[in-house]
Amino acid sequence: FALAAALRHRKIPFVVYERDGAFDVRKQGYGLTIQQGGGALRALGLDAEDWMAYGGIVSRRHVAHDGAGKVLGKWGDRVWCGNADKTKQKRKTNGKHNVHLARQSLRRMLMDQIPDNDIKWGRRLVSYEEDRDGLQLVLRAPDGSTHRERADVLVGADGIWSTVR
Repeated sequence: FALAAALRHRKIPFVVYERDGAFDVRKQGYGLTIQQGGGALRALGLDAEDWMAYGGIVSRRHVAHDGAGKVLGKWGDRVWCGNADKTKQKRKTNGKHNVHLARQSLRRMLMDQIPDNDIKWGRRLVSYEEDRDGLQLVLRAPDGSTHRERADVLVGADGIWSTVR
């Protein structure tokens, strides 16, 4: 959804064909730490207040532990959450920080920026062919039926077994 959000901000038309039938069909893994990724998220129109509204924690400190819980190393100097004013104030003094967020929360935050009609749920790419007019996509719906769509560009973001690979 990050690419779709970026395209939307730049007013470039797109359609997301999502194989999941709906947003909550499956979990999307555990949490993420986006180290000094605030600039990238801000470029997508998201700021510290947005991250925290979706359950994120903003920090300027990272602690690494071994399997027994022993601290192996510490980097940074502060950790805070839940206070957007304090976060905004700290960020002005030094823009580098980490964002800790559940993967599903990040996915929701990005998806919320995309109009509903630009996401086609339950559409799995079966195959595609390139011709002189662009690309012909063959998509499978949840009921097993297939249909074709035209595209100029195809981006596969569906993992290691991607049809696009």
